Amino acid sequence: MRGFVAAQHADLVKDSDPKVVPLRKRLEVMIQPEALRDLENDGLL
Repeated sequence: MRGFVAAQHADLVKDSDPKVVPLRKRLEVMIQPEALRDLENDGLL
């Protein structure tokens, strides 16, 4: 799971234009509690 999030973040940083939307360097993930429970139930966390 962490690898997927890291790859998505790297892609976003690579393709973003800082003049339009400045990105913070921190890697944060927002997820709904229901989705988190589903990931836990599926054994992905």
